[in-house]
Amino acid sequence: KLTVTGLDNLPHQGGVLLLGNHISWIDWAMLQLASPRPIRFVMLRSIYEKWYMKWFLDLCGVIPIAQGSSKDAIRQVSICLKNGETVALFPEGHISQNGSLSSFRSGFERAAAKTGATIVPFYLHGLWGSKYSYASEFLKEKNSLLAPRQIVVSFGPRMIDTTTAPELKKAVQHLSIHSWKASLE
Repeated sequence: KLTVTGLDNLPHQGGVLLLGNHISWIDWAMLQLASPRPIRFVMLRSIYEKWYMKWFLDLCGVIPIAQGSSKDAIRQVSICLKNGETVALFPEGHISQNGSLSSFRSGFERAAAKTGATIVPFYLHGLWGSKYSYASEFLKEKNSLLAPRQIVVSFGPRMIDTTTAPELKKAVQHLSIHSWKASLE
């Protein structure tokens, strides 16, 4: 079951940069299901270039980013934002290994700067422990025996294009509490 909270925080038009936690291999799908706007996702180039996925990812407008060489991707994200598109990236830079937030990288700060885009933080709850996460096999099996999974996508209050990584992480941490409460309703 998918529950979406804070949808009114997503602008109907103009550039939007969605930034939040990265908990599983299907975060992109849950985020797109929750959003009424099409989203362009930033993805590691090493995954993007897999021959059996590239055609699909190109169709979806994925923006590949290389570790240690992100200049082109940052420029492309900035252009998309200036053109009024919605772009999502995961500032942790990787899928969580333990279900908790790790440090946020600051590349998004350069991508958003001077674009006039709205930054919308998000938090994905309910995917840790799924077969698409890095949870232990014991936890994955235990969770598969439970009732259907309750997934919550929470969009937080809008932020400006000069938001810093520490400010963003604080907003995402706050959303984690809100998402947990929503999952219990």
